Amino acid sequence: MIKAVFLDIDGTMVPFGEKEIRPSLIDAFDRLHEAGIKVIVASGRSRLLIKNLRDYPFDGYITVNGGLAVMDGKVLCSEPVDRQVAIDLARRIEETGVATTVFTADSLGINHETETTRMAFELIHLFKFPQIPLIRTAEEKDIYEFTIFINEETRLKHFGDMADILSWERWHPEFLDVMSTKASKGDAMVRMVEYMGLKPEEVMAFGDGGNDVSMVRMAGTGVAMGNGNDSVKAVADYIAPPADEDGVVATLQYFGLINR
Repeated sequence: MIKAVFLDIDGTMVPFGEKEIRPSLIDAFDRLHEAGIKVIVASGRSRLLIKNLRDYPFDGYITVNGGLAVMDGKVLCSEPVDRQVAIDLARRIEETGVATTVFTADSLGINHETETTRMAFELIHLFKFPQIPLIRTAEEKDIYEFTIFINEETRLKHFGDMADILSWERWHPEFLDVMSTKASKGDAMVRMVEYMGLKPEEVMAFGDGGNDVSMVRMAGTGVAMGNGNDSVKAVADYIAPPADEDGVVATLQYFGLINR
Protein backbone atom coordinates (compact mmCIF):
# COMPACT_ATOMS: atom_id res chain seq x y z
CA MET A 1 0.00 0.00 0.00
CA ILE A 2 1.38 3.40 -0.99
CA LYS A 3 1.74 5.76 1.97
CA ALA A 4 3.91 8.52 0.49
CA VAL A 5 4.31 10.07 -2.95
CA PHE A 6 7.45 12.00 -3.98
CA LEU A 7 7.26 14.30 -7.00
CA ASP A 8 9.66 16.33 -9.09
CA ILE A 9 8.43 19.79 -10.15
CA ASP A 10 9.56 20.86 -13.63
CA GLY A 11 8.39 18.50 -16.34
CA THR A 12 6.50 16.41 -13.78
CA MET A 13 4.11 18.45 -11.65
CA VAL A 14 4.43 21.55 -13.83
CA PRO A 15 4.71 21.02 -17.61
CA PHE A 16 7.51 22.96 -19.28
CA GLY A 17 6.14 26.24 -20.57
CA GLU A 18 3.45 26.51 -17.88
CA LYS A 19 3.77 28.89 -14.94
CA GLU A 20 2.32 26.86 -12.09
CA ILE A 21 0.74 23.64 -10.95
CA ARG A 22 -2.70 22.85 -12.40
CA PRO A 23 -5.87 22.84 -10.26
CA SER A 24 -6.45 19.18 -11.21
CA LEU A 25 -3.23 18.22 -9.43
CA ILE A 26 -4.06 20.28 -6.36
CA ASP A 27 -7.35 18.38 -6.17
CA ALA A 28 -5.49 15.08 -6.51
CA PHE A 29 -3.15 16.00 -3.66
CA ASP A 30 -6.11 16.91 -1.47
CA ARG A 31 -7.56 13.46 -2.11
CA LEU A 32 -4.24 11.80 -1.31
CA HIS A 33 -4.15 13.67 1.99
CA GLU A 34 -7.72 12.60 2.74
CA ALA A 35 -6.52 9.01 2.28
CA GLY A 36 -3.63 9.59 4.70
CA ILE A 37 -0.95 9.60 1.99
CA LYS A 38 1.97 12.02 2.38
CA VAL A 39 2.84 14.26 -0.59
CA ILE A 40 6.47 15.40 -0.84
CA VAL A 41 8.29 17.69 -3.25
CA ALA A 42 11.60 16.42 -4.67
CA SER A 43 13.17 19.10 -6.85
CA GLY A 44 16.43 20.33 -8.26
CA ARG A 45 15.25 23.80 -7.34
CA SER A 46 16.28 25.66 -4.24
CA ARG A 47 13.42 26.27 -1.81
CA LEU A 48 13.85 29.96 -2.71
CA LEU A 49 12.81 29.13 -6.29
CA ILE A 50 9.71 27.07 -5.55
CA LYS A 51 7.14 29.69 -6.53
CA ASN A 52 4.95 27.66 -8.88
CA LEU A 53 3.09 25.30 -6.53
CA ARG A 54 0.34 27.70 -5.36
CA ASP A 55 1.65 27.56 -1.76
CA TYR A 56 0.25 24.06 -1.40
CA PRO A 57 0.92 22.53 2.07
CA PHE A 58 3.26 19.70 1.12
CA ASP A 59 4.44 17.32 3.83
CA GLY A 60 8.13 17.70 3.09
CA TYR A 61 10.69 19.13 0.70
CA ILE A 62 13.73 17.60 -0.95
CA THR A 63 15.53 20.45 -2.68
CA VAL A 64 18.73 21.14 -4.64
CA ASN A 65 18.63 17.55 -5.91
CA GLY A 66 18.82 15.99 -2.46
CA GLY A 67 21.34 18.39 -0.98
CA LEU A 68 18.71 19.46 1.55
CA ALA A 69 15.69 17.60 2.89
CA VAL A 70 13.24 19.04 5.42
CA MET A 71 10.15 17.57 7.08
CA ASP A 72 8.26 18.73 10.18
CA GLY A 73 10.68 21.63 10.43
CA LYS A 74 13.61 19.23 10.83
CA VAL A 75 16.60 19.08 8.49
CA LEU A 76 16.92 15.38 7.65
CA CYS A 77 19.67 15.77 5.07
CA SER A 78 22.31 18.45 4.43
CA GLU A 79 25.03 17.65 1.89
CA PRO A 80 26.80 20.73 0.48
CA VAL A 81 29.68 20.41 -1.96
CA ASP A 82 33.02 20.02 -0.18
CA ARG A 83 34.42 23.54 0.30
CA GLN A 84 37.73 23.00 -1.52
CA VAL A 85 36.05 21.10 -4.35
CA ALA A 86 33.56 23.96 -4.70
CA ILE A 87 36.40 26.50 -4.88
CA ASP A 88 38.25 24.44 -7.48
CA LEU A 89 35.09 24.08 -9.57
CA ALA A 90 34.32 27.80 -9.32
CA ARG A 91 37.83 28.64 -10.52
CA ARG A 92 37.50 26.23 -13.45
CA ILE A 93 34.13 27.74 -14.36
CA GLU A 94 35.53 31.26 -14.38
CA GLU A 95 38.58 30.17 -16.40
CA THR A 96 36.27 28.54 -18.93
CA GLY A 97 33.87 31.49 -19.00
CA VAL A 98 30.65 29.48 -18.79
CA ALA A 99 27.50 30.82 -17.15
CA THR A 100 26.65 29.23 -13.81
CA THR A 101 24.10 29.66 -11.05
CA VAL A 102 24.79 28.59 -7.47
CA PHE A 103 22.54 27.81 -4.53
CA THR A 104 23.43 28.08 -0.86
CA ALA A 105 21.05 27.33 2.01
CA ASP A 106 19.73 30.89 2.03
CA SER A 107 20.84 32.58 -1.20
CA LEU A 108 21.32 32.17 -4.93
CA GLY A 109 23.12 33.95 -7.73
CA ILE A 110 24.69 33.82 -11.18
CA ASN A 111 28.15 34.75 -12.42
CA HIS A 112 26.87 36.19 -15.71
CA GLU A 113 23.90 35.84 -18.04
CA THR A 114 23.85 34.43 -21.58
CA GLU A 115 21.19 33.67 -24.16
CA THR A 116 21.12 30.11 -22.81
CA THR A 117 20.47 31.22 -19.22
CA ARG A 118 17.71 33.54 -20.37
CA MET A 119 16.15 30.69 -22.35
CA ALA A 120 16.33 28.38 -19.33
CA PHE A 121 14.83 30.92 -16.96
CA GLU A 122 11.98 31.56 -19.39
CA LEU A 123 11.41 27.82 -19.81
CA ILE A 124 10.72 27.29 -16.12
CA HIS A 125 9.55 30.83 -15.36
CA LEU A 126 12.34 31.91 -13.03
CA PHE A 127 13.05 35.47 -12.03
CA LYS A 128 16.30 37.30 -12.73
CA PHE A 129 19.17 36.06 -10.54
CA PRO A 130 21.45 38.54 -8.74
CA GLN A 131 24.99 38.61 -10.11
CA ILE A 132 27.60 37.32 -7.66
CA PRO A 133 31.38 36.78 -7.50
CA LEU A 134 31.48 33.03 -7.98
CA ILE A 135 34.89 32.21 -6.49
CA ARG A 136 34.39 34.38 -3.41
CA THR A 137 30.97 32.82 -2.83
CA ALA A 138 32.53 29.35 -2.95
CA GLU A 139 35.21 30.47 -0.50
CA GLU A 140 32.76 31.95 2.00
CA LYS A 141 29.58 29.84 1.83
CA ASP A 142 28.48 26.23 1.58
CA ILE A 143 27.20 25.66 -1.95
CA TYR A 144 24.63 22.92 -2.38
CA GLU A 145 24.29 23.08 -6.13
CA PHE A 146 25.93 24.57 -9.21
CA THR A 147 23.86 24.72 -12.39
CA ILE A 148 26.32 25.00 -15.28
CA PHE A 149 25.03 26.05 -18.70
CA ILE A 150 26.99 23.79 -21.02
CA ASN A 151 26.23 20.93 -23.37
CA GLU A 152 27.74 17.49 -22.90
CA GLU A 153 30.60 18.04 -25.34
CA THR A 154 31.74 21.13 -23.45
CA ARG A 155 31.41 19.37 -20.10
CA LEU A 156 33.67 16.54 -21.21
CA LYS A 157 36.20 18.95 -22.70
CA HIS A 158 36.55 21.30 -19.74
CA PHE A 159 35.30 19.36 -16.71
CA GLY A 160 35.78 15.70 -17.61
CA ASP A 161 38.58 15.24 -15.07
CA MET A 162 36.18 16.27 -12.26
CA ALA A 163 33.59 13.63 -13.12
CA ASP A 164 34.35 11.37 -10.15
CA ILE A 165 34.57 13.99 -7.40
CA LEU A 166 31.16 15.55 -8.07
CA SER A 167 27.69 14.35 -9.04
CA TRP A 168 26.66 15.61 -12.50
CA GLU A 169 22.91 15.41 -13.17
CA ARG A 170 21.69 16.53 -16.59
CA TRP A 171 18.02 17.30 -17.11
CA HIS A 172 18.34 19.50 -20.20
CA PRO A 173 20.72 19.30 -23.21
CA GLU A 174 22.07 22.81 -22.52
CA PHE A 175 22.60 22.74 -18.75
CA LEU A 176 23.12 20.39 -15.82
CA ASP A 177 23.18 20.38 -12.03
CA VAL A 178 26.36 19.64 -10.09
CA MET A 179 26.27 18.54 -6.45
CA SER A 180 28.20 16.64 -3.82
CA THR A 181 28.58 12.93 -4.56
CA LYS A 182 26.78 12.43 -1.23
CA ALA A 183 23.68 14.24 -2.52
CA SER A 184 20.91 12.70 -4.61
CA LYS A 185 17.15 12.75 -4.60
CA GLY A 186 17.19 9.00 -3.99
CA ASP A 187 19.38 9.15 -0.88
CA ALA A 188 17.37 12.06 0.53
CA MET A 189 14.15 10.15 -0.16
CA VAL A 190 15.48 7.12 1.72
CA ARG A 191 16.27 9.27 4.77
CA MET A 192 12.80 10.79 4.67
CA VAL A 193 11.17 7.38 4.27
CA GLU A 194 13.08 6.11 7.30
CA TYR A 195 12.06 9.20 9.27
CA MET A 196 8.39 8.48 8.48
CA GLY A 197 8.82 4.85 9.52
CA LEU A 198 7.91 3.55 6.07
CA LYS A 199 9.33 0.88 3.78
CA PRO A 200 10.50 1.52 0.18
CA GLU A 201 7.62 -0.55 -1.18
CA GLU A 202 5.20 1.92 0.42
CA VAL A 203 6.58 4.80 -1.67
CA MET A 204 5.78 6.07 -5.16
CA ALA A 205 8.10 8.55 -6.91
CA PHE A 206 7.56 10.59 -10.09
CA GLY A 207 10.25 12.18 -12.26
CA ASP A 208 11.24 13.11 -15.78
CA GLY A 209 14.98 13.84 -15.82
CA GLY A 210 18.39 12.40 -15.15
CA ASN A 211 18.37 13.96 -11.69
CA ASP A 212 15.29 11.83 -10.87
CA VAL A 213 16.85 8.46 -11.72
CA SER A 214 18.04 7.60 -8.20
CA MET A 215 14.65 8.45 -6.68
CA VAL A 216 12.59 6.61 -9.29
CA ARG A 217 14.87 3.57 -9.05
CA MET A 218 14.77 3.39 -5.23
CA ALA A 219 11.01 3.85 -4.85
CA GLY A 220 8.79 0.80 -4.52
CA THR A 221 6.83 2.18 -7.48
CA GLY A 222 8.96 4.38 -9.70
CA VAL A 223 7.15 6.42 -12.34
CA ALA A 224 8.75 8.18 -15.31
CA MET A 225 6.79 10.84 -17.15
CA GLY A 226 6.01 10.21 -20.80
CA ASN A 227 7.93 13.39 -21.63
CA GLY A 228 10.91 12.18 -19.59
CA ASN A 229 14.32 11.23 -20.89
CA ASP A 230 15.45 7.69 -21.61
CA SER A 231 17.59 7.37 -18.47
CA VAL A 232 14.67 7.76 -16.09
CA LYS A 233 12.35 5.65 -18.24
CA ALA A 234 14.90 2.82 -18.15
CA VAL A 235 14.64 2.47 -14.35
CA ALA A 236 10.89 3.12 -13.99
CA ASP A 237 8.23 0.57 -13.12
CA TYR A 238 5.61 2.54 -15.02
CA ILE A 239 5.60 5.20 -17.76
CA ALA A 240 3.00 7.90 -17.11
CA PRO A 241 1.36 10.05 -19.76
CA PRO A 242 3.24 13.33 -20.35
CA ALA A 243 3.00 16.13 -17.81
CA ASP A 244 0.97 18.30 -20.19
CA GLU A 245 -1.62 15.51 -20.35
CA ASP A 246 -2.07 15.45 -16.56
CA GLY A 247 0.21 12.42 -16.33
CA VAL A 248 0.54 12.49 -12.55
CA VAL A 249 -3.23 12.57 -12.01
CA ALA A 250 -3.79 9.80 -14.56
CA THR A 251 -1.18 7.61 -12.86
CA LEU A 252 -2.60 8.14 -9.38
CA GLN A 253 -5.96 7.06 -10.80
CA TYR A 254 -4.44 4.07 -12.61
CA PHE A 255 -2.94 2.75 -9.36
CA GLY A 256 -6.16 3.39 -7.45
CA LEU A 257 -4.72 6.01 -5.11
CA ILE A 258 -7.49 8.44 -6.09
CA ASN A 259 -10.83 7.91 -7.79
CA ARG A 260 -11.35 8.76 -11.43
